[in-house]
Amino acid sequence: MASLLKILRLSTFKGQILPIFRNLTTQPNIHIKTPPLTLTSLINPWIIQKEEKIRLPVLNNNQINLPSGMFYIPKIDKNVQDEIDEPSKNFNDEIQAARLIIIRRKKMRKHKLQKLRKKMRFEWAKVRQKRELKKEKEFQAVLIQKCKEADAFSAESYVQSRIDKLNELIAFDAKKMLSNRDRK
Repeated sequence: MASLLKILRLSTFKGQILPIFRNLTTQPNIHIKTPPLTLTSLINPWIIQKEEKIRLPVLNNNQINLPSGMFYIPKIDKNVQDEIDEPSKNFNDEIQAARLIIIRRKKMRKHKLQKLRKKMRFEWAKVRQKRELKKEKEFQAVLIQKCKEADAFSAESYVQSRIDKLNELIAFDAKKMLSNRDRK
């Protein structure tokens, strides 16, 4: 019975017995009628409602503690308005929007460019990657060509060709010198 009372205490909502106790009663065919739950409208006092006037904040503590230990109570002006009025419309309503339109267009161009960059980022990355891959292949082809030339290089044949050229030059100079002597 004590456990039943604990359950009863836990399951009451604002003093009302919930429908769960219909099944927990010991007497058969007893129906406990529960009044319908009504929810009151929830009004947040911190949020201004539609028809509510805006009130100025109220200063509750009007006294100021001075360092000398005395209190200073400022005079409250009774002519202060309690409500905030709408601003007057005495100013010039005409707005020169030429500069505003220029600024707006500039912002829109910037926004469109940002959207385009976000949309095309991966596609442009693919194009950039293909371009870099093409450059890399051309560079490797040049390197392979140089490696083949280096493998085909023979030091002996190179030295022999240089010696042959030197001999040709010497022979040509010798012939030239002889022909010059003969002319004189």
